Amino acid sequence: MKLKDLDYLELIHVYKVTGLAEFLSSRPDTEDFGESLDLYRKQLKNDDKLDEDTDKTIRGLHLRHNSKIIRDDSPICSINPHYSDSSSLIEKFDSDFSKYYSEATLYPPLDYLVSKYVDAQNVYINMQLIDYLSNKNDWDSVYMLFHQILDKLFEYSIPAWNQKETCFGIAMLSSNILSFFENIDFKDEVYGNIVEKTICIAYLFLTRVICWPENHSETYRVDFLPITFAHRICALLKRIDVIDKFRDLFADSIPDLSTVDTLIVSDYYFAHELSFALKEQGRKSEFKRDAWNKYHTLDRTKVRPYSTCISDGKKDSLELAYRFYLKHIRDEYKLSDEQFMALDDRIAKVLLKKQTKTRYKEDSELILDFFHQNGIECFYHFTEKENLDSIRRAGGLFSQHGCLEHSIIPKTTGEMRYLREKDAGFFLEDYVRLSICERHPLIEGRTGDLVLFKVKVDVAVIDSTLFSDRDAADDDHQHGPNFEDLKKIHLNAVKSQISNKNDPEYIFMQAEIMVKSFIPQKYIINFDNPISL
Repeated sequence: MKLKDLDYLELIHVYKVTGLAEFLSSRPDTEDFGESLDLYRKQLKNDDKLDEDTDKTIRGLHLRHNSKIIRDDSPICSINPHYSDSSSLIEKFDSDFSKYYSEATLYPPLDYLVSKYVDAQNVYINMQLIDYLSNKNDWDSVYMLFHQILDKLFEYSIPAWNQKETCFGIAMLSSNILSFFENIDFKDEVYGNIVEKTICIAYLFLTRVICWPENHSETYRVDFLPITFAHRICALLKRIDVIDKFRDLFADSIPDLSTVDTLIVSDYYFAHELSFALKEQGRKSEFKRDAWNKYHTLDRTKVRPYSTCISDGKKDSLELAYRFYLKHIRDEYKLSDEQFMALDDRIAKVLLKKQTKTRYKEDSELILDFFHQNGIECFYHFTEKENLDSIRRAGGLFSQHGCLEHSIIPKTTGEMRYLREKDAGFFLEDYVRLSICERHPLIEGRTGDLVLFKVKVDVAVIDSTLFSDRDAADDDHQHGPNFEDLKKIHLNAVKSQISNKNDPEYIFMQAEIMVKSFIPQKYIINFDNPISL
């Protein structure tokens, strides 16, 4: 660390702390100033020499360093416009992909689309195809697409760093790769180092997406190209997932006055702010709930006040990403040939295991017999017609939470936003809701064009599916996963067309089948031709 690189005010505070100037002078020139401060604070703490005034001075230096990172010319928060435009290849792919999922009966099959773009070896294009093919369980194609661009995820490139689609692609793919290592011994000589490098790349590029300059982020755009608020929310959720699942590997990297949990609190609240700005979630969103709940699990004697925890968490997350950036531009995260082959082999093995069958309930036969004997041939899901493109693009129906995790902001109404807040209160935001009655009471009075999907009753026996005796947003509802829970549904009510809201059976018309996370296209009977309402 060169003292001459510090400004005048920083130098004044550095010399207030005994021994800090000498310590900084001894550190490598390539080390981040904030990281050096953390190391010195830990040294003082271990030697029992960290008094309150010294701690405040070091924190002040941290905050000043944060303000420099947040400035418009910071590499995390700024772009070089020379490299920032979307390539014509990506725009052409997006157009072709849109034609595929919106005009499937007229357009060539997906394997044609894959073969057309596979030679491009473009990170964003491969990411989109991997996401779509994963939903279709085409794991052989997923492996091939991963294999093509693995090296591009770990090598520093000025164009890649400044191109929004590429940054988003690297953020998503590196996060996906981490899911292949959740049960790995991190002390393993080969896999351990791969995971550490992937964590740093994922956290760095997720932060890059989150902090992408808003004047270059067409925030409320309705197409699917990054980076919009929807992509930033998606990146925040994945960043929470990464830091939570691999918290032990983050412990020594996080700025010293923060922890994994305080950064998670901040990220959840940031996701709430963005979703509220989009009018996608209300004031009591699932993210605000999770931020508050996480904060109250912490030792209140060792954590800053809630509002300070949120604001400082944002700054410390950015500082952590900046530390990773300094190493990335020196290619410290580049994989060796041995690591590349080990990672490629790991991906192949994990994807092979994914080809196993879906887990079903132990009482599957009872459940299916129940529906067949009562003349229930399918379930129903209604949505706004404007959502058809995103549904077809995804290859199925996502839950509300799943939509946000995949950068999808579904069109909806104020009433539905209220119901989503209720879902969050019952921790049911990650379920796709299906009705048993074709003409759901909530359809009445809805504005806009609606469409109705028919869904096979087979989804009822998927192991994670839940049954609710009425609308699961109702405070008095009962839900559960078993046949006994299913029997609580009032069949006479769901088969009737009760219009009188004062009828005691009216609320039971809204009984629900709740499918976890995602309903693939194969379960949707009229996927290509939903009924217009």
